[in-house]
Amino acid sequence: MKINIIDQFGNGNIIPVKVFTFSGGEVHVKIDMEAIKAAYIDTTNSQKVEIHQDIRSSDDFMAVVMAKDALDEIFRFHPVPIELFSLYVPYARQDRYCEKGEAFGVKAFSRLLNALGFSRVVIADPHSEVTPAVITNLDVIPQHEIAFHMLGWKLRMENFELVSPDGGALKKIFKLGTQMNLKVHCADKIRDTATGDIIRTDISVQDFQGANLMIVDDICDGGRTFIELAKVLRERNAGKIELFVTHGIFSKGVDVFDGYVDCIHSFNVWENNVQDTNTKGLLVINQKEVQRQIVLK
Repeated sequence: MKINIIDQFGNGNIIPVKVFTFSGGEVHVKIDMEAIKAAYIDTTNSQKVEIHQDIRSSDDFMAVVMAKDALDEIFRFHPVPIELFSLYVPYARQDRYCEKGEAFGVKAFSRLLNALGFSRVVIADPHSEVTPAVITNLDVIPQHEIAFHMLGWKLRMENFELVSPDGGALKKIFKLGTQMNLKVHCADKIRDTATGDIIRTDISVQDFQGANLMIVDDICDGGRTFIELAKVLRERNAGKIELFVTHGIFSKGVDVFDGYVDCIHSFNVWENNVQDTNTKGLLVINQKEVQRQIVLK
C-alpha cells in the first residue's frame, strides 16, 4: 500500500507517510511532522494539500480516512484545503439496485467519502454516469482527454479507427472520434440472460479492408469482452488490433490477449496483476506523463 501527501505551498514536495497495519487488522498512518514543518513554515499562506492514493481495497480507503484525520488535526488552527486524487472509483460498477437484498455500491461508498469533507476529489473516467451525481466536489478527467494525450499521435499517424465494445461505451468514444475526426464503430454483445455470459459478439462492418482498429473502453477486468471482439475483427479483415482502457485491472494477466490484440494501452494499471504476466510486452503504460499534463494541471 502506498499513499503520498503532496504540499502545494512551495514546489509540490512529497510528505513521507508511513502506513502500517496493527495485529488486529486496523490500518493506521503516521505523517512525517518534520517534513510538514519544513514545507509549511507559514501555514497562514499555505495553498492546499493533496492526498494521492489509489483506492482499490477497504484498507486503501481506511488509509485515506486516517491520513485525512491526521491532516485535519495538523492544520486545526490554520485550515488548508485538502484534496484527494484517486483515479479509480471502487464500486462504480455497482451503480443501481439490481435486486432486492443487494447494495447500491457506489452510493454507499460515496456517503463515506463525502463525509471526509475533501475540498476536491479528482478521479479518471468513472464507469458510470451515476458517480459524478453522488460524489461531492468532484472533478472528472474524461476518457477522451486521457486517450488523446496518450495516443493522439499514434491514432493519427497510423490511421486508426475506433471500436466501441458495446453501446454503453459509445458515447465516450464518440467524443474522442469527434475531437480527432476518426471513424467510430460500435459492436454488439449478446449475453445469456440467465448467466450473463457473452454468447456472441457482432459488428455491422463485414470487411475493414486492413484498417487499424483501436478498441476503447474504461475498464478491463478479465478481458473476455475484448478477446471475443478481437476474434470477430480479425475475421473481418482488420489490420492491427489494439486496445485502450483507462483502468487496467487485468485480473487474468495480459498474456491472455496474446494472438488476439497486438498492443494494450492503459492509464491506471493494477501492477500486481501484470508484473509477472506481461512477458510478451503487450502492455504499454504512460500514466506519469499524462498525469503531468492533465491530472495535476
